Amino acid sequence: MSLFSNVDFSAVNRDEHILPHIRNDAWFQQAAAERTISELTELKERMDGFDDRRLQIIQELASLLARRPRILARPTSEERSRELAKLRDQACQLKRQLSDAYHSFLRNSYRRYLPPEAGCKVRDTLVQEMRSNLIDRHESVIKSDVRKCLDRIEAFIRRCHEAYK
Repeated sequence: MSLFSNVDFSAVNRDEHILPHIRNDAWFQQAAAERTISELTELKERMDGFDDRRLQIIQELASLLARRPRILARPTSEERSRELAKLRDQACQLKRQLSDAYHSFLRNSYRRYLPPEAGCKVRDTLVQEMRSNLIDRHESVIKSDVRKCLDRIEAFIRRCHEAYK
């Protein structure tokens, strides 16, 4: 079957007019698989980068958490209050950094490089599995850990604030 006999190339055609004619062609499937693999690989690299940043923030939070009991062990004083306020401010900064990094990751990487289920025209099961694994990693590890970490930072901020009031 000739594509030229089925499609008017003199008129402006939209993807949905041409796609039914080429969707099952081997070259189209190969190109779609290569593009999708490239996008998913880029997403994985960016996900790894975000994970590195997230873990760095968690380590910084652990350092702040370890400093609080030592500060509270000191006698009540203006210096102790200043130290607790400083801890609170540093925790607020970590919260903002984590939140900003996560929203940037979602906007600039996750939504950009993850092809939507409906738009995923690749039939290759390995590509579909790669996509599914990245979605699972985001949902079960990254997203939930970011939420837990933000909650923990918020609770730490409250405890610091209550201790120096």
